[in-house]
Amino acid sequence: MSSRDQQVVVFLSAPPEQARGELEAIVRDHAESRVTVYVRDSHRHEYEDLLAECFVHSDKPKGSKRAFIRELRGHLYDEAIALDFGQWSFFPSRILFFLARSQVKSVRTERGVFEFSLLKPITLLGHLLYRIKHRSGAVGGMPQGTPFPFLFALYRKTFGLLFGVAWCTLEYGWRRVTRSPSRRAQRQLGNR
Repeated sequence: MSSRDQQVVVFLSAPPEQARGELEAIVRDHAESRVTVYVRDSHRHEYEDLLAECFVHSDKPKGSKRAFIRELRGHLYDEAIALDFGQWSFFPSRILFFLARSQVKSVRTERGVFEFSLLKPITLLGHLLYRIKHRSGAVGGMPQGTPFPFLFALYRKTFGLLFGVAWCTLEYGWRRVTRSPSRRAQRQLGNR
């Protein structure tokens, strides 16, 4: 297959000051390929000169999430590239990387490039252990060293939400039951 027929997808899952240099190298290395880039809308203006030759998509769905994922998975790319420099605020972009269909998936980090494969879990495990130890950027007010912030977000969106709804229901019910009888009597007298 000629390099003109190749399709590459890039997920800019790092801040512009780090991702810009990586994107320049990717576009230069794949000058003859069709390059698709998923980027945050708020950062798009910082890459305008590099994205002129690329197909650009937002990393957030505009409408239905199902249609967004269907469109992402509708293409079989020759290579999918994600940037991982440790910022957890870019975690959703990395999820898109795992959902994309491609023949080769590579991750670019501050230590170099490695190929992601479920057949080689040691490589990914080594990277995750390194990432746990060396991270940058804080998430949601948590200090930089907080491990696995996405687990806290998962808790908040599942068990925390269920617990909050149950607690509010019990509290509201208790207030209704224990409402002072004098108020009820006053309302009944007012209705007569």
